[in-house]
This record gives sequence, C-alpha cells and structure tokens, in this order.
Amino acid sequence: MRLLILAVGTKMPAWVDEGFADYARRLPRPWKLELTEIRPEPRAEGKPVPAMMRAEAARLRDRKSTRLNSSHGYISY
Repeated sequence: MRLLILAVGTKMPAWVDEGFADYARRLPRPWKLELTEIRPEPRAEGKPVPAMMRAEAARLRDRKSTRLNSSHGYISY
C-alpha cells in the first residue's frame, strides 16, 4: 500500500524531516509512505487569503491527479 501525504509548504525544518522519516520506518513493511511538498502561494499584500487558499488547493488537486490513478483511494482534509 502506498500512503501519499501532500503538504503545502517547502523547506521544512530538520526536525520535521526527522519525524517523518521516523514515522515512515515504524509503518509495516508493505506500506510505503511518501511526502510531497507543494509550493505555497506567495503572501502578497492585498491578496485575499481565500484566493491564496484556492490557488494552493488547485496545486494540491493537480499534484494528486498526477500521482494517483483511479484505482487508488485517498483521504483528504
């Protein structure tokens, strides 16, 4: 089974990467955990937060559709 985590943000601190690696090692062998970081929308002055969130959501959907096919299931929050 492949578990794919899509997260908005890049250049995470070392403790995040270490925690992810530790958690991935704890999973049962047949499970493969993957983390894909999505570039956040630039926080420009005057741009409404909902517009930035829509742009990030579109990137998440685009990445998800390229990484998964119809036979995969997914959970999204």
